[in-house]
Amino acid sequence: KRSKAIMKQVVVLVVLLCCVGVSVGAIFSNALGDHMVLQRAPEQAVLWGTVRPRDTVTLKLDGKEVGKFIANPQGLWKGYLPTQNPGGPHAVEASGAATGSQILSDVYFGDVYICSGQSNMQFSVQGVFNASQEIAKAGRYQQIRVFTVGQGSISHTPLSEFETIEQKWSIASAQSIGNGVWSYQSAVCWFSGRDLYDHNKVPVGLISSNWGGTIIQAWSDPAALKKCGINPDDQPQMIPLSRFTNPKLNPNQNSVLFNAMIYPLLPMRLRGVFWYQGENNVGQNTYYSCAFPTMIQSWRDHFALSRSVLNFFFVHLAAYTQYVQAGSPALALLREAQLSGLSLPNVGYASAIDLGDLGSPEGNIHPRDKQTVGMRLAIAARAIAFGEKIVHQGPMASGFNVLENGPNARVQVNFEAVTLGSGFEFKSNVCPSSLVGARQCAGLTVEGSNGVSYNVTKTPEIRGGSELILSVGIPSGVNVVGTTYGFANWPVCTIFNREGFPALPW
Repeated sequence: KRSKAIMKQVVVLVVLLCCVGVSVGAIFSNALGDHMVLQRAPEQAVLWGTVRPRDTVTLKLDGKEVGKFIANPQGLWKGYLPTQNPGGPHAVEASGAATGSQILSDVYFGDVYICSGQSNMQFSVQGVFNASQEIAKAGRYQQIRVFTVGQGSISHTPLSEFETIEQKWSIASAQSIGNGVWSYQSAVCWFSGRDLYDHNKVPVGLISSNWGGTIIQAWSDPAALKKCGINPDDQPQMIPLSRFTNPKLNPNQNSVLFNAMIYPLLPMRLRGVFWYQGENNVGQNTYYSCAFPTMIQSWRDHFALSRSVLNFFFVHLAAYTQYVQAGSPALALLREAQLSGLSLPNVGYASAIDLGDLGSPEGNIHPRDKQTVGMRLAIAARAIAFGEKIVHQGPMASGFNVLENGPNARVQVNFEAVTLGSGFEFKSNVCPSSLVGARQCAGLTVEGSNGVSYNVTKTPEIRGGSELILSVGIPSGVNVVGTTYGFANWPVCTIFNREGFPALPW
């Protein structure tokens, strides 16, 4: 009898605990946490998570109730905060009438970015030039907060929660920024966010969600795959399972990283996405020309920002020679395919073609100068996401005219005036042929009707502010049929604008 009485008291106590709101488990999604940054106005920050089915969740900001939200039959709930100016710290509490309560502390409002792609986005601050100094400075940025999604799981179906998290929301510090070359924090992500913080003085949240060696198909949802002629059920054959330690964790399968590493973030409100990917799609330029803008639009549709457009910024691939055939235009063609993303509004890029690094300990496919990449991405964001009237890209050719054929050929190359900034700048550069081989390089050439490319060694003449006149000797009777610049695995970059941005290859 006594044991039955004790059991009865335990049951009554459990019921009372639930009724008075004592926490019985997490209410917020594991994508949220103490020290995080939520998106500032004009967007309304979103909180979400899991409670008991159809439970009513009350949200409070700094102790003041801001709304009640009802969970669906699966227990998933989503709630909105009033628009907030940047700053903090704040406390956000969610309590379920039948579930309990949870408080997120030291929360700031600012600008939130996802940093995604493959190994050059995963490459951390630990591996960059001057890594020790960069890591030591991280503690000065207390209002930059970082989060890293783990690479321990893939999924063939969308996940509402992350199965693996490598780094929970953390305040920027030497420890949270400098944890191994392939761990956290993403260098491109960090330097982009740091430069934006330095300029805007607004809290920044950086979510690193990337996986080295991956293809765009893995980051695209099934609908995006179908739009570009891919059957989601037909898995890519280009990357063998044996490349990965555990074949069951092969990330190069259709949609598995979108499902596992992006889908759990979809309720979040963002300022933008930083994307560094494409190396593992070299050789698929035609597909990428469709897949890249389609993926961007798909992510925008999924995140469904209500008061702004999801800004998207990508890195135009750096010079490298690893894993690409000498003399093949495959890498140049993939770079060209990346530019298909510019067909959409609110998309910008940071060129890395001039940042090749033959001495990188991680292979020349992984250049160490991520500071310049981050700076250029931040400038693109300032221009596109924040509307600053600044130059944010390099000279972009728009066409050419033949002024004279051989023997003294002269060609006029026209440029988009908006990309020239305060004018052209020419820099000396040569192919590191003793290290990479001459067939890996390309500089400025005039193409003859005899099938021969003629290198332009004389500095171009500037005409009219937005035109370059190329002069080169070619045989009599040979007509000029075209001109190219930097269209190779290793572009020999000599044309810039005075703002320091390299011209796009053509």
